[in-house]
Amino acid sequence: MLLIVAGASAYFILGFGKPAPAGSTPAVTTEQPPIQAPPAVRTQPIPTIATPPATGSAGFGTIPGTGTTQATSAADLLRQRQGQ
Repeated sequence: MLLIVAGASAYFILGFGKPAPAGSTPAVTTEQPPIQAPPAVRTQPIPTIATPPATGSAGFGTIPGTGTTQATSAADLLRQRQGQ
């Protein structure tokens, strides 16, 4: 039974037993216009904007509650806060 199913599948699906197709006809070729080069790209330099130097007032200011000494680690910062 399995051989009959396999043989029928090969005959109908895979095309065994069919004659080879005749040579195909060539596709219709049309005359295409010649390829043109793309237009040249004109680049313009990007103008640079001169920025003035930052002054002392350009910072964020001072944070209230901070001392004049700076901690070098988180542990030093906690010690400084507990001492105040």
